[in-house]
Amino acid sequence: MQLDYPAIAMRAKAEVAEICCGDEIALSSVEHYPRGYAPRGKTPVQVLSRAKCEPINLISAITLTHLGLMRFMLYRETMAAEVLIRFMRRFIEDAQRKVLLILCNLRVHQSRAVKMWLVGAPRADRGVLFAQPLLRAERRRISAVAPEEVISHQ
Repeated sequence: MQLDYPAIAMRAKAEVAEICCGDEIALSSVEHYPRGYAPRGKTPVQVLSRAKCEPINLISAITLTHLGLMRFMLYRETMAAEVLIRFMRRFIEDAQRKVLLILCNLRVHQSRAVKMWLVGAPRADRGVLFAQPLLRAERRRISAVAPEEVISHQ
């Protein structure tokens, strides 16, 4: 699906909806690899344990209004359709009006389960999902700051 931000903005205005940009990230409690010590001429070796590693994932959405509201959800499992549906269900129930959610182009975001949920779920008429086209890494960094520039640049 090709995004046209001005069209989404006009739709949001006509439907009195809020536009939100969302993204996922994985976090870990493992520290950065510290410097090791070894006698001169020997390679420093340091064994790090991942036993204390506490991975956690985050999905968030920020409104593109002057309010800049942020909604997020922490989860431990891998991003799957069920996780995205759980986030969108909570998001839509919390929102005061219809939500137009723009997410990156992951397969999960375009899965059949997500599409079916958007059509048939209670209060699903209050949520619409858009997927960004795939972007190079340096352009994605811009999208987190000013998504309208990246989206309308296509």
